[in-house]
Amino acid sequence: MSDDQFSPEAIAEYRARMRPDTVLLMAGGPQRRWPGAEPKQLADLGGETVIARLLRQLAENGVVAPVTVCETPLPGLDGVEHFASTGGYLDALAQTRDLWRGRILVLAADTVFSDIALRGILEAAPPDDSRAAFFGKRYANAYTDKTWSEIYGMRFAERGADRLVAAIDTLRAQRLRRKKLHELHRELSGLRPADRPHLPPGPLFHDVPDWTDDIDSRRDHENIIKYLKAGI
Repeated sequence: MSDDQFSPEAIAEYRARMRPDTVLLMAGGPQRRWPGAEPKQLADLGGETVIARLLRQLAENGVVAPVTVCETPLPGLDGVEHFASTGGYLDALAQTRDLWRGRILVLAADTVFSDIALRGILEAAPPDDSRAAFFGKRYANAYTDKTWSEIYGMRFAERGADRLVAAIDTLRAQRLRRKKLHELHRELSGLRPADRPHLPPGPLFHDVPDWTDDIDSRRDHENIIKYLKAGI
């Protein structure tokens, strides 16, 4: 194997080739467990909000035009494109259909990603079967003590748009208690519906092994800040 494959130029070329063309930051939805007066995407991490950190990390990895998706623009995000959405998670995602170009990445804007985890998601090979790739934790998070599974994002290709829209439409027509990425993962994977908290194994799911997690509660917030301060 040639050392040229690991040269800075080769690594930069690979990262550019894997980088998504469209990045959607899902920033809407209820905040049932979050006690703060501000949206949890604006929770302070020590001088930087959750979403400001994510935007900075994306910019550092070459993503220059992410789009926030929620009903009204979040304050303090001047210069960031906003898409006004309504309804639940899958409704909002379906409404962004005209924005889907090339390689699409959907991220939860209330998630605090480690630098390594986000870089891994950005460099993941796009699915080659026109389905999708999901990123999260199948089980409890031993770092943050959260006891249920989470999906932080998904990647798919524009060529898989019809399949994705059909799956979303199927779920929207069903009487499910929740209609989010967990349910979309099951539908695209051909798995039968089941209650959470855990996700079944499947070829479309990729575990994020570190402390990365979304913020649902003050405890999540405090635990994540602990890892940020430790530089882990």
